[in-house]
Amino acid sequence: MIKKYLERTITFVKSHKRFTLFITASFLLNLFLLLQRKNEKTDFITCSTYDKGMLGTYGLYRDLEDRGVPVKRIKLPIFKEIDPENDRRKTLVILSPRFRPHIWEWSIIMDWVANGNRLITSGMLGPKKRGWIPEYNFYTATSNVPAAESYVILPVDTIFPYDDTLAKLSQIQRSPIFGQIYKAVDSVQIKHFKHFSPDVLPFITHYNKPTAVKKAVGHGEWIAFTEINPFSNSVLREPSWYRFATRLFTGDDWFGGKSILFDEFHNGYRATKSFWQLLTYYQFNTGIIYLCILVLLYLFLTGIRIIPPVPERIHVHRDAIPGMRALAGLLITFGAWKGLLRREAAIIRSDLLKRDTKEPVEMEELLDRYLSRRKMPREVKSKEELAAIFKKVESGISFKDKNETLKIFNIFMFMRKEMRA
Repeated sequence: MIKKYLERTITFVKSHKRFTLFITASFLLNLFLLLQRKNEKTDFITCSTYDKGMLGTYGLYRDLEDRGVPVKRIKLPIFKEIDPENDRRKTLVILSPRFRPHIWEWSIIMDWVANGNRLITSGMLGPKKRGWIPEYNFYTATSNVPAAESYVILPVDTIFPYDDTLAKLSQIQRSPIFGQIYKAVDSVQIKHFKHFSPDVLPFITHYNKPTAVKKAVGHGEWIAFTEINPFSNSVLREPSWYRFATRLFTGDDWFGGKSILFDEFHNGYRATKSFWQLLTYYQFNTGIIYLCILVLLYLFLTGIRIIPPVPERIHVHRDAIPGMRALAGLLITFGAWKGLLRREAAIIRSDLLKRDTKEPVEMEELLDRYLSRRKMPREVKSKEELAAIFKKVESGISFKDKNETLKIFNIFMFMRKEMRA
């Protein structure tokens, strides 16, 4: 089977050399572009540390990096980057991911946090699937409230050691909602927390609605924001929000100086170290789409025919059995024995003449040709008797005896088989 398909492929390549060259060149070009493409660039809005747009976190990441904080971008699945058994005092940041972690990933993350690490999330309050793990999720609601400043509420000193410029009851000058400036008369829609358990402590409110909380998870903590990204490039232009963000990431002595991991894997960025890894990630589907578009464009412009045309007239192999049955039915129904015998006699005469002459030939001469190479039918004793039968049939004399008719028919069938042998 493989050999057969290989032969077909070779035949196609030989007969369509230009088309094969075009397809090969297009594939290699797409492969080259994919291998050279850098994952740091994106055309869609994300909260990624690569994104320099309104909601991106590029500014915060570069600031922490310049300060000497050990920051790292995660481009591999979570279970390949964190160690729930040995990691301590590290921070994992997941900001409104495009692909929300599944339940099994969430379980790994929570085990890692409970072992003495910190998780910071925004715009995401649980794993991807209904029936979330109850003890690791919050209750939220959406409300329309007047535009107002956000507040850091008491007891802030038990959460973070803020500097002296940020008071215990502090007003943050701009809401982190999309980083926009609102007038006092404006109304905004926000998502906020509700129904707190004893291990949850709110620490940021917007118009008396809690928008950020801290939850104790084993020996670690989970800090969750309802906003899309409270650390975006646009929000951190406000000095108060910048001071808040930097103190959040670097002000706690327990987590200070330890690794801060920004999850880019769930933002759509994947580590690609080899061609085979590239095939397993989602970026390759773009190349396939480009290749298909080029192939269709080539076919449209050149009108190339890949499959050979169907012949106009297809030879149909007729089965003789149904025809013989139909003919037998007509004979039985209408008794058309005389016509059938005359037809068979005409076929035998034509075959003996070999269709090479139009001159009349006596039946005795034709039978001499037949008997010179073929056998005499068993029902006939001599050539004269056989010639008499042919003359009688060709003259149109009817046979009243059915048995005699069948006998002559069998003689003719025997002679035809002999001539076909």
